Amino acid sequence: MSDELPSLPPLPSLPPRLHLAVAGSVGGTTMALQYARETILAGGRVIWAAEMMPDAGRFGQLFAEVDLIHSSRFHAMEIGTDMERGIGSVIEASKFLPGVELVVIDDWAPGPGKTSESSITAIGSLLEIENIDEGKFKVV
Repeated sequence: MSDELPSLPPLPSLPPRLHLAVAGSVGGTTMALQYARETILAGGRVIWAAEMMPDAGRFGQLFAEVDLIHSSRFHAMEIGTDMERGIGSVIEASKFLPGVELVVIDDWAPGPGKTSESSITAIGSLLEIENIDEGKFKVV
């Protein structure tokens, strides 16, 4: 009997803009990490921004097959709670990094309570980047 894992079917393709609203601890971050991994393995670059970085163990499991050279295309930004400043950094990075195909803003809305107007405005400014409509990259 082989110890090899069966190959998984490809992930469904993403539209240029996708807001994935999920409750905490149900796999939203894991799903986004899988899209990030697939984007990188296909030669693309990923910008990942979040208040805190994903769990290192889960990240290590999902990226175990990604070699060091490919993993250098994963650009992580821990933006803390200042969403406007963090999104500004993401926008700037997307302008000068070549081959950005996926931008993930993880956990940008608070679990309980109302999302601040400044966070909504910041996300809106990210969605206005020209390259999105040209299909050059996607925002999740």
